[in-house]
Amino acid sequence: IHGFQIYKEEPEPKFISVRATLSASRPAQTFVDSVNNAMAVATTIEPKEKLAVEIYNAAHFQSSPESRFISLITAVECLAKPEKLQSQIQELVDELVNHSKKSEKLSAEVTDSFLGRLRDLKKESIGKACERTIRETLGEQKAKTFKKYYAARSKLVHTGSAESGFNTIEEVENLDKLVADLILTTLETMTSPEE
Repeated sequence: IHGFQIYKEEPEPKFISVRATLSASRPAQTFVDSVNNAMAVATTIEPKEKLAVEIYNAAHFQSSPESRFISLITAVECLAKPEKLQSQIQELVDELVNHSKKSEKLSAEVTDSFLGRLRDLKKESIGKACERTIRETLGEQKAKTFKKYYAARSKLVHTGSAESGFNTIEEVENLDKLVADLILTTLETMTSPEE
């Protein structure tokens, strides 16, 4: 046959086929309604709140429940505003900073990094700020639930897998509702008239 050549292949090729089933974990209309509600409530939205909404929306397009779970936690982190800790802690941190500045044991680069980390100790951690934000907005029970989710997120990020017995597929749905409630309540608070 003109233009057709056949070669013997060594080793013989093998063909693999993969079948996949696509499933959506949240009905599309529910997602659209959530976004429309959030945007209808907020006429002017702050950059951090806008980013939280964008990350929340993007979470619904993640390819795995684990990446979606992490994205939803990140949306909450955008809404949290770490507060300064009590003055005694700040004074102690200042003492450590001053003492560390005098040390000649470390290179300038390492010292600068260390001093930055020390100064961060003057504020509550982002995890604690998230818990406080949820407690103040949605109540104590939701804050306790989030604390469990934040611990699961840390394990997932730092080890690549969730705790044994933690059902990410199921829990991501519960986390999604919590984050949606937090975002909508935050936006409603931002746009409600001052009393």
